[in-house]
Amino acid sequence: MAHAPAAHSRNNAPLSAEQIRPALEQWLEVEFTFIQVDDLAASMATLPREDQDFLLGWVRRIATTNIQIAHQFALRAISQLAHMDRRMIEAWALHAMDTFDRAGSRPAFKVINELDNFARLSHEHAAGALFEEVGGILLTFVRGLSGRHLKLEQGEATYTDSETLFLPAVVARMREAADNFKLCKAMVVFSNSGMSLKRCRSG
Repeated sequence: MAHAPAAHSRNNAPLSAEQIRPALEQWLEVEFTFIQVDDLAASMATLPREDQDFLLGWVRRIATTNIQIAHQFALRAISQLAHMDRRMIEAWALHAMDTFDRAGSRPAFKVINELDNFARLSHEHAAGALFEEVGGILLTFVRGLSGRHLKLEQGEATYTDSETLFLPAVVARMREAADNFKLCKAMVVFSNSGMSLKRCRSG
């Protein structure tokens, strides 16, 4: 198997399309798959060298599992390198490979094609405030705010009735876990204020 062009370079100058193309042709077995790599090599040539090395390394690795998945990964990953954390891209690639091993090509292609969904779920898992983890703390907090024996339960969204505050299973709008917990507290404060206002009007 060919080594990445990066392995033979002594500097950090970006690779040209002419340098990238032979590696892609070998890893993607274009003689048999008829995959066209000219445009892909040209797109990779516009990237900084560090991104080129990262992407080429993963294309080579994924190709040992499935060539078509490696090709689709490369096409989609190029546009993500500028604004997505590399650890997320690595996790996405590994998840696609694992899915192929467990369930075959169709589910694996779905993973590759639904990067945004994978990123959202990964963020929720890593940084989201999970109701089952923060519910007890928030319940104590809201009862201290209201002075009443309110209930706090999981719901489809944030809303209230006369005795219960409902929060979604996961709050992951913010980048950091601590900020998502603060957002949960703000939701509780806002909902409690709304309940208090309703009681005042009804009274």
